[in-house]
Amino acid sequence: MPGWPEAVKEQQRHWLGRSDGASIRFEVKGARGTVEVFTTRPDTLWGATFLVLAPEHPFVAEIANDEVKAYVREASRKSAIERQAGKTGVFTGRYAVNPATGEQIPIWVADYVLMGYGTGAIMAVPAHDQRDFEFARQFGLEIRVVIEPPGHPIDPAKMTAAVPHEGVAVRSGPLDGLPPEKAIPAAVRWLEEKDLGKGEIAWRIRDWLVSRQRYWGTPIPVVHCAKCGAVPVPEKDLPVVLPKGVDFTPTGKSPLASVPSFVKAACPKCGGKAERETDTLDTFTDSSWYFFRYLAPRDEKKLFDRKDAERWFPIDQYIGGIEHARGHLLYCRFLTMFLKDIGLSPVEEPVERLFTQGMICKVAYRCEEHKWIHERDVLRDGPEPKCRHCGRVVTARVYKMSKTKKNVTSPTEHLEEVGVDASRLYTLFIGPPEIDAEWNDDAVRGPFKFLCRLWESAHRGREHVLAYRSGGASGDRDLRRKTHQTIAAVTADLEGFGFNTAIARLMELGNAIREKDGDPATGEALWAMAFLLAPQAPHIAEELHALFGGTGSIFKAGWPTADPAVAAEDSIEIPVQINGKLRGRVTVPAGASEDEIKRAARAVLEPQLAVVKEIVVPGRLVNFVVKNK
Repeated sequence: MPGWPEAVKEQQRHWLGRSDGASIRFEVKGARGTVEVFTTRPDTLWGATFLVLAPEHPFVAEIANDEVKAYVREASRKSAIERQAGKTGVFTGRYAVNPATGEQIPIWVADYVLMGYGTGAIMAVPAHDQRDFEFARQFGLEIRVVIEPPGHPIDPAKMTAAVPHEGVAVRSGPLDGLPPEKAIPAAVRWLEEKDLGKGEIAWRIRDWLVSRQRYWGTPIPVVHCAKCGAVPVPEKDLPVVLPKGVDFTPTGKSPLASVPSFVKAACPKCGGKAERETDTLDTFTDSSWYFFRYLAPRDEKKLFDRKDAERWFPIDQYIGGIEHARGHLLYCRFLTMFLKDIGLSPVEEPVERLFTQGMICKVAYRCEEHKWIHERDVLRDGPEPKCRHCGRVVTARVYKMSKTKKNVTSPTEHLEEVGVDASRLYTLFIGPPEIDAEWNDDAVRGPFKFLCRLWESAHRGREHVLAYRSGGASGDRDLRRKTHQTIAAVTADLEGFGFNTAIARLMELGNAIREKDGDPATGEALWAMAFLLAPQAPHIAEELHALFGGTGSIFKAGWPTADPAVAAEDSIEIPVQINGKLRGRVTVPAGASEDEIKRAARAVLEPQLAVVKEIVVPGRLVNFVVKNK
């Protein structure tokens, strides 16, 4: 997806968490079955000196003694973050067999191993994994080095940390002497030949829980029958419609469960009594394919027509916040792939280009006593800001706007003070739209003043606008040039989401109009300004359009086109270099020939310098290669 920001793609790669490696089976002494381990470094199997199971691993229940059971109960009370922070564990009293060495290795249960990745069991290679190293040191377990730089043996007793996977395999049987890039595939082949494991790909991502105990959502079309189990509702009976007269009193169950007429159903398979599913689909499910439904919003027989999808998809440009990188922006890809698999979507990827806007941020204030406080509750009558309620010192930091941190700006206040257009202009002008921006309540007055000055210029120059519209362009050459340059630049800015730079250019044109107040060229400039301003400040743009004699909406009146001949500069400034170093600048007519540029540039040369070579990049620079006389 070349049109997607790399930051979004990187988040999605991490969330998916693809890992190439191998699954390896470890027999357990005195127990039935085996423990399966996934590892990205099967070449280090010869250095595995113990196994570690997650407390939730199903094998733990089979081998647990009272001490292990108590440890599992304690681990269940911790969050995943808390479990990763420490290194606690308990020996199960059982041993597994290392399939590479035939040695018996102890089996431990430790809370730093999670069921959410791999198999919930790891082969611990403490010499080459820092977590395993710390665990081994803490509990006195063996550390065996199986990768070393050639000619530089490592003594495990002297190690202070795990050593990196750099060097060649040692004490690793058939892998000895191989670097990792050769040892890893060789280890996979060895495991498969010995029927001890196989090459495999593991993913960090897990199943997506899409059911919710809410009324507002798409009913899940499933009925539950005591005889047949969960049975899908036949297509002829779709859609399942949300009932009315629902009691929303909280009960811990879905509100739909309180409507007997909805719950009671007949089993589509056996015709017996059944109950309808009362959970609804999460709204993320619907929002992951809504753009396809736009093709046929009123079609009650099918989701959409494939021919329409072939015409409109993939979407050329999509706009969404980067905070959805691992949510909507990922799941919409999944759903589109699913629709492609069942023959509905003509594309596998729904969006060609993605633009992610930044967040609007503002200073938030916090004191220890009252937590987050409003800015109005900050006292500034001393060397440090203090809380109005408790008098403690307040800390200030910029966060994205949120009700929790009480740093939200109410748009109503600004709309009443400066109007919608000025508020829109400030929001767009605050910075590049793809990065976070800090809101400043006072700064919104800047765009408001710009609009006020433009309004005054429009009324003073109205007759010039009418004259321009009826008789063509005339007046000051510099202002006309500025107008057409602005048309070209703003058009390019808007196409590239450069709203802040587009507004800056309009402000520059507004200044130029005021400087040439009374000149006929202000008519063409003001007429163009109304159109160029319309996307960012639509209300005043419509008023200006009407003031200047336009009919209907300005948004149906076209878009101005820049005339390259008018926009062209009469003269250009060219840097002059001597032996690659800047020595001055000269002004020449636009379109000057190389000879004309050289003659002008020679004025920068000092008499004692002998020119060996003259290099001219038309319109860009002149470089003289010289040597001293």
